[in-house]
Amino acid sequence: MRDVRIVIKPSAEEEDITAFAARQGWHFVEELGPTEQQPYQKIWTVPDHQTSVYYIEDFILNIRYFVVAGDQPQPVIDQIQSGLEVYSRADVLELVETSRELNRRVLAIHRVAGIAPHEFDQEIFDCLQRAMRDPEVDMRRAAIFATTYAHWPEFQASLERLQASDDDPSVRELAEHVLASQLRHDWGRDQR
Repeated sequence: MRDVRIVIKPSAEEEDITAFAARQGWHFVEELGPTEQQPYQKIWTVPDHQTSVYYIEDFILNIRYFVVAGDQPQPVIDQIQSGLEVYSRADVLELVETSRELNRRVLAIHRVAGIAPHEFDQEIFDCLQRAMRDPEVDMRRAAIFATTYAHWPEFQASLERLQASDDDPSVRELAEHVLASQLRHDWGRDQR
């Protein structure tokens, strides 16, 4: 089974998403949360009953996204991308390059986390590596946290460097915590 995240633009309202799901013939399964441990979610299955769609309001990243899960997710991904206001990969990477205010730059890194695939992706890796070297503490922290969505062991050396030598104690502590968690969970392999 393969799952793909699609980050939703702020202009798409939850009501638009629910109406879109109904027009596509998706079967509503359940609504969950939010709780302290779990974000708000709506879950559907598509008519083929082979694919599930999760709408998630991620309170940690402060973004909304779909997770499309199934053996053949592409037709559903295509429906979402053509029928709703969502970010393309190019949109997200452009936001990283063009955002100037710190809060927008951090949100851009959160969106990178949202689009990060399970498989290693050099361009996204390089983007997060640059953010880990940013002079702003909040950017380094956002990039460290983004690795919990990417789950790529290629981040280990960077996390070790930040843990050992970053100027900010909160960055060192977060890098230590994230690295320990990633190693404990075998870089997300035990969650797939």
